[in-house]
Amino acid sequence: MDRAEAARLLGIAPDAGPDEARRAFRTLIRRHHPDRAGAGAEATSARLIEAHRTLRAPPPPDDPGPTPPPGPVRRAPRPNASPPVDARADGDALVVRAEPEVVLARVVEAGHRLGEVTYLDRASGLVEVLLQVQDEGDDHPTAVSLVASLQGRAEAVEVFCTVERLDGHAAPPVAPLVAALASAMRGGDPVTRG
Repeated sequence: MDRAEAARLLGIAPDAGPDEARRAFRTLIRRHHPDRAGAGAEATSARLIEAHRTLRAPPPPDDPGPTPPPGPVRRAPRPNASPPVDARADGDALVVRAEPEVVLARVVEAGHRLGEVTYLDRASGLVEVLLQVQDEGDDHPTAVSLVASLQGRAEAVEVFCTVERLDGHAAPPVAPLVAALASAMRGGDPVTRG
């Protein structure tokens, strides 16, 4: 999918900025996600995700070469890029004894391990991760948005987290997702069951 097709699919101008692309994607994925629109919406939501990824990627050079055949985007597992930090879960927050820049980098790395980082504002210390969770009793996983906000403290950085389901239903408990984020930051295997 090229950038023009991706912009057309999201209903935005080809030269739209990342914030506009993100807003359009979130609006459309809420409407067309299989959790909300039913099983027949899987192809549409996959195309929306592909369009969003295309617009988030840096623009290609003037001569990008041959276009690969269309198909699902597969991501190789990311190895831990840096040593783990001591991230302690405390309800809806993490407490991390490290420099804020290190904590932000580790939250982003952990976000990639849990799902897909869809928003990053380094200056504000905000990270959004879209991931799949499955509550007990659910037949299939559901998509959620996990937003992490970093706050510097005297001896540590606190990472406050909120969670919202993309299908509009009540959000799952945030504490298990915070624990999974902490585990991923420490280099463990994240588990994202609510």
